Amino acid sequence: MIIKNNLAAINSERYLLLTVGKEAKRTEKLSSGYRINRSADDAAGLSISEKMRRQIRGLGQASVNAQDGISLLQSAEGALQEVHEMLQRMNELAVHAANGTNSKQERAYIQKEVSQIITEINRVAATSKFNETRMFDGSLARQTPAGSTAPKRIIQDIVIYPAAVIEQTEDKFWAAAPGNENIKQMLKTQLVPQAIQALADTFDDTFGYLSGSTIGIGLSVYDKDDDGILAALAMRSSYWSNYNPPKFELEYRLSVNIGYLDFIDKDTGKLTDDSRLELEATLVHEMMHGMMMEALTAGMGHYDLWASFHNDGFPTWFVEGMAQVASGGMDWILNSLKLNAQSSDTEIQDTLSHPHYSLDSGSVYSHYGTGYLAAMYLGYLVNGKTSIQPSAVADGLDLLMSDIRGGKSLDQAIANYTDYQGLSDFEAGFAVDSITFIKQLLTLSGKGRGALVVNDYTETDLLEDVDMPDTIFSVNTEYTWVNNIYPDGYTVISGGTATKDGVEGPDYVPANQTGTTTPGQTGGDNTNPTTPGGGTTPGGGTTPGDGTTPGGGTTPGGGTTPGGTGQTGVVYLGGITLQVGNEADETITIYIERMDANSLGIEQVDCRTREGASQAIETVKEAIHRVSAQRAALGAYQNRLEHTIQNLDNVTENTQAAESRIRDTDIAKEMVGLANQRLIRKAGEAMLAQTKQMGADILRLLAT
Repeated sequence: MIIKNNLAAINSERYLLLTVGKEAKRTEKLSSGYRINRSADDAAGLSISEKMRRQIRGLGQASVNAQDGISLLQSAEGALQEVHEMLQRMNELAVHAANGTNSKQERAYIQKEVSQIITEINRVAATSKFNETRMFDGSLARQTPAGSTAPKRIIQDIVIYPAAVIEQTEDKFWAAAPGNENIKQMLKTQLVPQAIQALADTFDDTFGYLSGSTIGIGLSVYDKDDDGILAALAMRSSYWSNYNPPKFELEYRLSVNIGYLDFIDKDTGKLTDDSRLELEATLVHEMMHGMMMEALTAGMGHYDLWASFHNDGFPTWFVEGMAQVASGGMDWILNSLKLNAQSSDTEIQDTLSHPHYSLDSGSVYSHYGTGYLAAMYLGYLVNGKTSIQPSAVADGLDLLMSDIRGGKSLDQAIANYTDYQGLSDFEAGFAVDSITFIKQLLTLSGKGRGALVVNDYTETDLLEDVDMPDTIFSVNTEYTWVNNIYPDGYTVISGGTATKDGVEGPDYVPANQTGTTTPGQTGGDNTNPTTPGGGTTPGGGTTPGDGTTPGGGTTPGGGTTPGGTGQTGVVYLGGITLQVGNEADETITIYIERMDANSLGIEQVDCRTREGASQAIETVKEAIHRVSAQRAALGAYQNRLEHTIQNLDNVTENTQAAESRIRDTDIAKEMVGLANQRLIRKAGEAMLAQTKQMGADILRLLAT
């Protein structure tokens, strides 16, 4: 027996403290009602719970927002109901005044009441407010941006000023390594012009109109071997409204990191074959970004002069996938997604559906690998599934991009040319539907890059090693940023967005598309092929033609030049936007038209003559129709918001239940556990008391 240290008591005390600690935690959980009171209780559960709480509270406020929207609609509806009553009375008075039995004096009395009704309708339109927001003064009306309904079609070269420099940088990497000047010249005279020309040739309908323009692009060459980026294209946009006319500017910079490259001779800038190919592919990729932003929409890079493209930007898999189809993305498929010609259907489907590789995963593998396959498959579908060869896929993507430049959304273009309902439907079905196409593509590509710009999937050398003149982008080797000032009237930010139609791009001519019923009249004849065709009859395609624009007359004697161009989509402004979800883009916009007497067409109603009263009957009839249409729209908005509230409340309830299962205490379980811990604690206390008496027992033994 040991008397120096009472080990039994120490051991009993340690276990008792553990028991007391567990009992305290269970007591805390029962007292607070929460299973998780601090992150140490369940770190992963706390993270999930807080994310759900964000959603729950956001959805709760969104439901309140929607109810506020209904309150606004009910207020507007009440005001318009009274306007309807006044219009019905005005109609009654007009019918009365139109009767030939009335004297001039009687019609004058009728007109006095009509005038008072008109005044009151104007007062209602001017003063009806909800929370200080006027409802009928036109501020909530659907507004069309200038130029949206009839986009300008400027048939001329783009006039750019590449020497207008807004920033001259003194980058410490500017001359960090020998041979930089040679690299700059190679980029200026060979690689960038070659990349641009290859892209313009491959996607002629989309980019061909840019030929001959001089868009300035700055160049930054630096040497940083730990950067991890070989090349990147940056764009910034500016809008100067204080100029008359306002100025639109786009600024470009191409950055190239030579620290990423291997040289045969660094002094002359001569690269190894592998580095040359890697640089070529990267430049084609980056310049594809630049051309898509220039020709289609700045939304391709999520840049915008306004908010529309940024809020409804194109999916990253599409933006990067389109750049990959130009430069080739088969290396990502073989090395990252681990797919090849021998991969089974199941392997392909499982890979494309994998959380790390699927289109919606947000990973680089999704953007550059799966995005490449999705864009290729999209080109194949848009071209009618006629061929899997590079030229056929390129034609399909050219048509798709051309439609976006014409103002169509990606969502609408997919719906027009494929069996899918739109963008989300394509994304949902891609992993399963594309398997056969991908197996054929893998077989045709072998170990090649799968690039469209060379019209050969197996080709690995993308660009020629020769000098050529600038074709579109003019590289400025002196400055890192070049600011392009666009001429007045030139549509800088154009094209559709991911899911909304936009503004027709400059010089847009529909690709392989004509108007609605019959072809336009013939073009020029063999002797004078430049004579314009008649173009007075709309064309025969799917886009409505206005039938007023003459045919081009450049096809000798064939008579195939279509008539006028079709209508493009419009991005509407105005309205009042309700935030009906916990994410930024979950909104509903309500439009309420101006409802004053002038807008309703009744301001000049005059019932002082029988003819005027007769005309007033038709005028008031049309005004009643307009108010009825607006009330019907308000009712439809209200019904939609009621459904929205029901859905929000349902989602909130279910999410709250899920969060409760994670965060809340299971009372029955914790009570059982607490009773058990208390029993163990009492047993521990008894044992600690017993072990403390062991020393006394030894003393008694020594005393005897």
